[in-house]
Amino acid sequence: MKDKLAKGVVWLGAAKVIINLLAFFSTLVLARLLTPEDFGLVALATAMLTIVASMTELSLGSALIQYHDPTDTHFHTVWTLNLGRAFIVGLLFCAAAPIAAQAFNEPRLINIMLALGALIVMAGFNKPKIIMLRRRGVFGQEM
Repeated sequence: MKDKLAKGVVWLGAAKVIINLLAFFSTLVLARLLTPEDFGLVALATAMLTIVASMTELSLGSALIQYHDPTDTHFHTVWTLNLGRAFIVGLLFCAAAPIAAQAFNEPRLINIMLALGALIVMAGFNKPKIIMLRRRGVFGQEM
């Protein structure tokens, strides 16, 4: 058990380092390619997306990890609920784009929010069975 825990810590730590490095480099690339005004718009839209996503998170994956013996029906239910949430949140985020653009007096914000809304919908297609890797302590495959 200790070996599995140690491996899990190493994999999770490595994943966190890689994710942070990729985020850092993507920020550098965006800062280089975009004007300061454009970069600020992307940051504004991303901040709004982060707030909306964190407020609407269902955490059904955590429930599956805790459940004693999940069946395929449980996984299908979680997938359906996550996809439904993604569609609703993505559509509402897209619908809010003109309102946000008007509130900030920045029409370019609409296209950015539409693209991020589409990303929300795409993220809803994630498979919940990946959660079972965490339950078994197999973090390398998820990374």
